[in-house]
Amino acid sequence: MKVHTANLFTGLPLVILAAFFWGVGGGIAGLLLDKGWSPLVIAAFRAFIGLLFIIFWYLSHKKVKLTLNRSLIFWSVVAGCGMAGNIGFYFISITETNIPIASTLMYTAPVFVLIISALFRIEIITKIKLGATIVVITGIVLLTGVYNMSFLNISTWGIMSGLLSGLSYAIFIFGYKYSSAFGNYITVLMVSAFTELILLFSFSEKLQFLQVVTHLKDFVFFLLLGFVGAGLALFFYVVGLKKVMPGSASVVAMIEPVTASSFGIFILGQFINEVQFIGMIIILMTVTFLSYYTIKE
Repeated sequence: MKVHTANLFTGLPLVILAAFFWGVGGGIAGLLLDKGWSPLVIAAFRAFIGLLFIIFWYLSHKKVKLTLNRSLIFWSVVAGCGMAGNIGFYFISITETNIPIASTLMYTAPVFVLIISALFRIEIITKIKLGATIVVITGIVLLTGVYNMSFLNISTWGIMSGLLSGLSYAIFIFGYKYSSAFGNYITVLMVSAFTELILLFSFSEKLQFLQVVTHLKDFVFFLLLGFVGAGLALFFYVVGLKKVMPGSASVVAMIEPVTASSFGIFILGQFINEVQFIGMIIILMTVTFLSYYTIKE
């Protein structure tokens, strides 16, 4: 009973806070996109602040030693590439569609994890998993409106970017899973965060990136995005995950797209119609079930 109580008041709330902050980060990015900032510049600056947060945490914990080796570096770089693709494509998708659609498409990541696992024979596809995947695809069709030749005014690139964001997140999951077996998590986070920053900065508009610090009002939002959406959220998630079962964490992760969607709808005025709303609910509920089922299996 003591363990359960400890988990209830320390682990799970931290995971919930992490998911909430990730969702808020998507909303802040939406505000900056509306101000004309490039999605890749926003993603790169977010990664920069996140890396500084990790470095600060490392320097304040002198007992923690970096555990560098070839295997850890390789898989951490893979995780970093996944992180870069996840955030970069997510912000691009927000630009091309809106926050509710982009965040929901990104949440299809567990489906991509399942597909990749099946292709490399990491796990067996059951009828339940296959059925859940088909249901998610149905939800995507409703959410994006691809059943309608007019596409409901949603760009194809916006849809593709959202799905690529989910695929990239799946790659991050595999990279983090394998890299953590070769060293401590702070080393993995530092290498992956550095990789993420290098990639995003390489593809971003360098001049606009440097101009961030000259726009005081927007600079505050950039700092808030990096601190809340990258640094603080990641810290809460890593600490919370130590004290809560992965199955529970996968369920409360649904807070992220719901928070981001709510931010987009109620603050930025980005509305979706009834059919899209049904599609969004189908995706969120089915992916949450699939994540929980996979962990419990």
